[in-house]
Amino acid sequence: MSPPIEDHPVLVREVVRRDGSRGLALRVFCSRRRESVPLETCEACPSCVEVAPDVDGTSALVRCSPPRDDATTPPTDDPQAGDDLREDCTPVGAILRGATLCIACRTEVRELRALMVEGGLPGVFVVDEGGRLAGLVRERDLVIAPRLTPNAGRAAPEAGVVRLVGAVMSTATSVEEFASVCSALRRMAGAHLREVPVITRDGQLVGVLRDIEGLRWIADQRRGERSGP
Repeated sequence: MSPPIEDHPVLVREVVRRDGSRGLALRVFCSRRRESVPLETCEACPSCVEVAPDVDGTSALVRCSPPRDDATTPPTDDPQAGDDLREDCTPVGAILRGATLCIACRTEVRELRALMVEGGLPGVFVVDEGGRLAGLVRERDLVIAPRLTPNAGRAAPEAGVVRLVGAVMSTATSVEEFASVCSALRRMAGAHLREVPVITRDGQLVGVLRDIEGLRWIADQRRGERSGP
């Protein structure tokens, strides 16, 4: 009996650079490794069947046929008391989809402001040159930024002043991609967050987990329980 085919979305990190250009990083969450890998690594794997368009017609997915050898699969977070879903071991990375728009630390604030206005964005995640999560800039950060100097907090003139995104960003609460979905949702609820950035072991931003996606995952597990034996 041939192993079943698994579909894994291609996760896109789109970075707006200081010169206005945009860079793309493509990663795929590997169910066997329990972590994401670059798309080219996934394509070179003997388990990879094909890279195909997703059902939405705008994104892509990788179809693979991994060997059924779970002995080498590292565990996710340990289940905590009170978890009533058997699927608590499902890693966050397994339910991520789509693209994440972010901006480089050394991009000018005026470029970020234009990006947020054009896209109607309430906030944008900030990454360093290696794609590692550095922080978050929200609308309120942009309101405060023009009034302060980087050092003393005194009013600063606009003329001739170049402000970089890294100087106005706030700290961003994050979860690692191999953390369980339930633990991530608990963290979001405790911090009153509707979304949280998801990072790799070395801090690279791979996607964003939103509350609606968490609720959809819970609903899917409930339907599976009701339809089970």
